[in-house]
Amino acid sequence: MENLDSRLLRSQEQEQGAAQELKNRQTGEEGGDEPGSLRQRVQSARQALNLKEQAKEKLEEKVTAPIGMLKTKLLNLIPGYGPYVVFKNAVLMKKGKFTLVDMMIMLFSNLNAFFIGLAALAFIALIVTWATNPLSAVKAIADLGWGAVSALVNLFKGLL
Repeated sequence: MENLDSRLLRSQEQEQGAAQELKNRQTGEEGGDEPGSLRQRVQSARQALNLKEQAKEKLEEKVTAPIGMLKTKLLNLIPGYGPYVVFKNAVLMKKGKFTLVDMMIMLFSNLNAFFIGLAALAFIALIVTWATNPLSAVKAIADLGWGAVSALVNLFKGLL
C-alpha cells in the first residue's frame, strides 16, 4: 500500500506532465515560434488553470474522503443517529409529512436505542452487584434462568 507522500508526488508529476503536454500541443498547432492570437493564449491559460484546479480537487478528495467515511461510520454507531438524520433531511427538504414507513423506521430505531441503553444499565448493575455480593448475583442469575424455564413449562403445560 502506498503512502500519502508518494501519491501526492505522483499527482504533482501527472499535473506537470499534463500542463507540459497541453503547452506542447498548443505550440504545435500555432506553428512553433508564432505567438498566436490573444484569444488562443487566454484559452490555453484557462485550460491549464482548469487542469490545475481539477488535479487539486482530486487530491483533496483523496485526502479527505477517508476522514469523512470514518466520521460517518462512527456516527452510525450511535443509537438514534439514523432517525435524527432522517428527520433532519425531511425538515430541510421541506417534505412536510412522514410516510408510515418513515415513522416505523424511526420508532424501531428509537426502541433499539432504548433497549441498548437498558441493557448497558443492567450490565453495569450486574457488575456492581457481583462486586459487592457475588453469591447474590449468582442466585439472581439462577432465579432468572429458572423463572424462564418455569414460564416455558407453564406455557406448554396444556399442550402436552
